[in-house]
Amino acid sequence: MIHIITACSRPGNLPRIKASIPKECSWTVCLDASVEEDVTIDGVKVIKSPYTGNSGNMVKNYALNKSNFDDNDWVYLLDDDNIIHPAWYMEVTQHLNKANMLTWGQLNKNNKIRLRPVKVPRVTEIDTASYMIKWAILKHLRFHETIYEADGLMAEQVYAKHGCYTIPKYICYYNFLR
Repeated sequence: MIHIITACSRPGNLPRIKASIPKECSWTVCLDASVEEDVTIDGVKVIKSPYTGNSGNMVKNYALNKSNFDDNDWVYLLDDDNIIHPAWYMEVTQHLNKANMLTWGQLNKNNKIRLRPVKVPRVTEIDTASYMIKWAILKHLRFHETIYEADGLMAEQVYAKHGCYTIPKYICYYNFLR
């Protein structure tokens, strides 16, 4: 199973995000403490974090701390200003048995290349949307809460101990809803 987690400070984007979520995946939305309205979405687990912050790392960590998946499950963190690329699910499911982390390339909203697929993830060369990690690994890790580039640091950390498999395709967007 693939579990998608979205740290959310922009609940107005949730309907457009939901329309892109593959029905085969579970989706958890973790609301930032700054979100004042009640949010309910059919078929989606919504939790409220006591934390806030401009990079969402504390909220992501809160959601991870509240999660209990099977070790063979995968976790994909999707920002609340993004959607799932139409080819993403079909592509990643072909490679789930190849590594503990999968990576791929990223496009801007206009379909121009933003980040190429990387074999060795590095800060500034990978984004949250361009990788996912098996729960057996991620359950022991958390995002650095005060560093904006925590997504790149997480990818570097996982790669250093567990390697990755790079899908040589562009199957995610950057800030699609901005």
